[in-house]
Amino acid sequence: MSRISIKSWLAATTAAVALVGGATLATASPASGAAGGATIIRTDETGEVVVCDDGVLTVTSGVFKIVVHETLTPNGGYHLGVEGNAQGVKAVAPTGATYQLPGGFWMEMNVTPGATTQTETDVFNVIGQGSAPNFTVRGVTHTTVNANGNVTASVDHLTATGNCIHS
Repeated sequence: MSRISIKSWLAATTAAVALVGGATLATASPASGAAGGATIIRTDETGEVVVCDDGVLTVTSGVFKIVVHETLTPNGGYHLGVEGNAQGVKAVAPTGATYQLPGGFWMEMNVTPGATTQTETDVFNVIGQGSAPNFTVRGVTHTTVNANGNVTASVDHLTATGNCIHS
């Protein structure tokens, strides 16, 4: 597995969610989506690896749940809301130190004929038990594109304590 930084992973998550939403929009009829829909995806995280300043952490249990809400409006607009969160995710370092890995993301996208806004907030924690160190990553991204295709607002703010990469 190749290693990617948490920031890159968050950006990739945003792009993937946007692509899924776009594919759904392209293939759905306004009548079928007008009332809204929800899709729930759960992935077992057991065996995944997170590399932090404290070493390689191997996930021993837990799932990541993603809920996708989408609505097509009669005037051709589209609303996509995606929420993901870690549920009971625990990991262990080679030293035997144990960690809890709570966190999640929230993303909202509104598309009207010609204009788009998207905001995503990400929170990822690696909480060491006992004397094991903690790591946190917080991110907010926002983009607004007007009907002429011009980006009129762009925010990309990431803060982190320690260094962790998901591989």
